[in-house]
Amino acid sequence: MSDTNEKPTIDERYVQASNASNLAVKERVTGSADMLIAAGWSNSLVGKAMLRLHSEFDGTSKPRAIPPHALEQLAVSIARERALKAAREKAKAVPPAVPTEQDRKAAREQAAEWMLHEQKLMLGRLKTLPMARDMLVTGCRERWKWEEAEAKVAAVLIWWLDRKCLKCHGTKVEMAAKRQGSRPCRSCHGTGERHVPCEDEGRQLVTFLDDCVNRARAQMRRSLRTSTKQE
Repeated sequence: MSDTNEKPTIDERYVQASNASNLAVKERVTGSADMLIAAGWSNSLVGKAMLRLHSEFDGTSKPRAIPPHALEQLAVSIARERALKAAREKAKAVPPAVPTEQDRKAAREQAAEWMLHEQKLMLGRLKTLPMARDMLVTGCRERWKWEEAEAKVAAVLIWWLDRKCLKCHGTKVEMAAKRQGSRPCRSCHGTGERHVPCEDEGRQLVTFLDDCVNRARAQMRRSLRTSTKQE
């Protein structure tokens, strides 16, 4: 979000308008209704759909990232299970559960899988998602001759809505057991973002989506300026 001393961006104004309870049109005042009207005049159907989808995403509760201390507890649990299994096989006393780096890696992978699962459940609450997904699947098939378009579009949409690295949670540095570390995250190489899925096809779709959204924003700005001049 923008600083409190700065004017809200087009995206922020659109989010506010989408969630507004009062859509009355007033003279000499550019309100939420004017913002939605400007969006309706945009001829970029994909851009409008993606702006609407992102506004719904911004207004939806997100799963919280698993903190480092909880990851360490999960690693201890994995180490304990490993120790129990070894003790049963050798009929020996269970040794202390001391997590290894392999246990911690397994804990991070489990946490990433859980986060991805929770994100998919959250995406299921977005009303615009089915329409946007179907629109993009059709376009990718007809325009770019994609195979397995449904799975690829779904993966790219998840990334486009929330591209934060699942291991450092966008901080760009590795997470230590009890605090944030200082070394660049090895998963995202210090970028704070996950890799775009589906390689060249994924990057192609991301570029297309960004272009559509930018065109929709520009058209909305022009519509709002025209509306203000006519008042």
